[in-house]
Amino acid sequence: MKSLSAKFVWTVLNLVIISFLSTGCNLNNPDDTGQTTPDYGKLIIHPISNLTVGDSIRISPVFSNYNYKAAVQYSFEGTDISIENGIVKALVANKTVTVTASTIYQTAQFTVSTVPDYSILSPGNVYTWTGYPASEFYLAMPDDSSPVTYDYDKSKLVLNATTKTVHALVAGKFEVKASSGNQTTSFNVVCNTVDKTGSKWDVSPYSDYAEVMHHLWISAGHDGKTTLFIGDSFFDTRWFWTDFYTKFEGKDALCCGISSTTTFDWETFAVSFLADTDPKNLVVNIGTNNVYDDGEDAETVTEDLQRLFTLLHGKLANTAIYYFSIAQRNDANTDRKEIVSLINNAMQKWCEHKTWITFLDVEHKLTTNMLRDGVHPQLQYYSVYMNALTATNIQMVNR
Repeated sequence: MKSLSAKFVWTVLNLVIISFLSTGCNLNNPDDTGQTTPDYGKLIIHPISNLTVGDSIRISPVFSNYNYKAAVQYSFEGTDISIENGIVKALVANKTVTVTASTIYQTAQFTVSTVPDYSILSPGNVYTWTGYPASEFYLAMPDDSSPVTYDYDKSKLVLNATTKTVHALVAGKFEVKASSGNQTTSFNVVCNTVDKTGSKWDVSPYSDYAEVMHHLWISAGHDGKTTLFIGDSFFDTRWFWTDFYTKFEGKDALCCGISSTTTFDWETFAVSFLADTDPKNLVVNIGTNNVYDDGEDAETVTEDLQRLFTLLHGKLANTAIYYFSIAQRNDANTDRKEIVSLINNAMQKWCEHKTWITFLDVEHKLTTNMLRDGVHPQLQYYSVYMNALTATNIQMVNR
């Protein structure tokens, strides 16, 4: 037999190679279609343990093949945790949540376990005033509900651990230590004496109309039923909220706002004509004149407001109070605008845990283009106030 020529062998070998390549065969990792499957690697996320309720931590995904690193989406069931922008937050204690993490290449699962917050959060400074009702304070309690003990100078303060109120005996700043189990926090009680001399306390410009409002309550108010609106010019039906009684037709409601008044005026009225009332609800708009007319700073106005509402609650213990935030004016003075925002933020926090007062935030709902004179709402935009009020749990009695 003759041996095969080299040319013939080379031709056959070329045909075999071409056939092999044309079928898509691959010696690496062929899939069912004959195409190469890349090695995406693994997505690895370690379990997150003992995440305290209220705390957050950034999730740290690891890619075994960095060439296939991609955006991660997270999914889970329930509301025991939240995940936003790759940050997980514990919302409910003593839970274990399974989370699925997915990219366009990989999928993995990991768990998040939560634990209670055993710390005590300080309420910060608590203001109280000699000769005034006791002030409430809110102490965020640890989840284990251990009894809380208080350490303070009993010659300076009277503290009721059950009602969480503190009453000043003398003026000054005094520390209170609160302990629960092995957790301890402290806060200051700032006790001030109120000097009621000076022009701020002069109510003579408003006393005549205040007496008219007093007689309006006597003739038309009903103890335990009437919703009484009080405050400054925003609630003055003579010139500003002129359609009040049309809007609240059929409701047992009276509007006794007095233009230009401040918290100081209403502190005086609280012990005069308001002392003869017992409304079901008290709706209040006050504070703007403390800022703009009296020129007070944020800390001072905040204390003024807290003192007024502490006094009102002491006089009207059965009345639910609704307080509208201070509205921004169309004013070029940015310092005043910042002061208004600081006051509103502080008052919202102060009202948050009190059962008898509800904070109504209208600062960003009543825009300056809704104002008729740069200060007061155009009549149609009193809807901002009405909508905010009706969105609460207020119960207004029909006449």
